[in-house]
Amino acid sequence: MSTPRQIEANRLNAQKSTGPRTPEGKAVSSMNALKSGLDAESQFVAGEDRNEFAQLQHEYVARFQPLTPEERFLVDTLIRNEWILRRLFRAEAQLWEYYTIRASRSEGVPLGEALVAGNEAFRRLQRRITLAERSYKDAFVELEQLQRVRRSLQSGEIREPDRAASADSSQSEPSAAHSAESASFLKFSVEESPGPLSLPEAARLRSPAPR
Repeated sequence: MSTPRQIEANRLNAQKSTGPRTPEGKAVSSMNALKSGLDAESQFVAGEDRNEFAQLQHEYVARFQPLTPEERFLVDTLIRNEWILRRLFRAEAQLWEYYTIRASRSEGVPLGEALVAGNEAFRRLQRRITLAERSYKDAFVELEQLQRVRRSLQSGEIREPDRAASADSSQSEPSAAHSAESASFLKFSVEESPGPLSLPEAARLRSPAPR
């Protein structure tokens, strides 16, 4: 048990702490709540280890360090999809075992019989695996892009869009009214232009005017 002297010493030491000083450290400290939005209790089925899931969360958060709700969502998507993929791979192994046990040993081809017997189950499982892998890859790419932009903004490599420049560029483009006016003029010119001349009219125009 701590003595009153030790308690007072700890209190004084705590007061000396100034917390994070760099912008990155302050950002991380201010977003400590953005660790993971996954409800751990809703992620498990029979035979799965909660400690293993917690370790997976820790690894992803340490790897990507999400600082915004959008980044946290994408990190959670990566965690959830990897966890689902682990489950599906275990399910695939159990499917092989399930159908192999029920195969006829006299034929000597239990794996072939298992594949034929469980063909539809294996197909549905593969679709689930493909969707989870695709979702993982999409979230990874989006997260990398999001964090790359954030780091560039923080370092000053890129700036927010300049509204004045945007306004100037919009003024240099033809207005909608001007475009409509031009289109109307062209339409009028086409409609009012004379059609092809008949042969007598063409001959009359080519003949010299009487003196």
